[in-house]
Amino acid sequence: MPVTPLARGMAACGWQPMADGCTASRVARAVSSSGSTTEQAACPALELIDDSSSDEKSLHHAARPSPPPPVERPAPARHSETAQVASVVGGEKYEKYESRDPASGRVWGVPSAFGGGQCLDCSNMAALPSDFCRGCQRRRAEACRPLQPEAMEELRCAVELLLQGTSAHARGSAAPRLAALYKKLLAARVEAAVEGGLREVAAAVSAGDDARVQRAFSELVKGHWRQHKGWLLDLKHLLSLR
Repeated sequence: MPVTPLARGMAACGWQPMADGCTASRVARAVSSSGSTTEQAACPALELIDDSSSDEKSLHHAARPSPPPPVERPAPARHSETAQVASVVGGEKYEKYESRDPASGRVWGVPSAFGGGQCLDCSNMAALPSDFCRGCQRRRAEACRPLQPEAMEELRCAVELLLQGTSAHARGSAAPRLAALYKKLLAARVEAAVEGGLREVAAAVSAGDDARVQRAFSELVKGHWRQHKGWLLDLKHLLSLR
């Protein structure tokens, strides 16, 4: 069989073919006739070096380049509004996590997957079923004031205007919860934010501005849904019938 290029390259590198004399002689003749050019082509990644002290040829691998040094990447920059803030309480210094919203200025506490959500006014945990912590609920309760008579009359007129387009069953269903709302407003048991939202909704209904009504009701629902879900559902239903 003919001598393959692989056999030529192996013989040039010092391999002795374990074959019969005919095959060995053909390999030797092929190597001698091919010359150095064929040897280099057969083994492009190897370099043959002649040793002057002996006739034996040794194989030397080309020097491999050293790996480049590791590139030091800078640490990812932390958000400018998030930091470990040092505080001093009772003469002892400690660190706490704070994340301040650059748009609204609200401070967020450490994220947690347990319990309820965060208070809508501060970084403490909300006391369910409220969306506010106990301290914020206490401050809101202390800030409650009885609704003025003229504001109450305006609210009643707006609600009656909404009830005109409903059925008798809907009016009977909403009447008890609306009456409870009126009592809370007169007894100063409704937060000032809720009172202001109700007055804004009543003014928008009296003016007949539907877009303003939707904006005012959205602001009213935000943050007060859990505490006043009953009458808010009734008010939402009445507004949807306009």
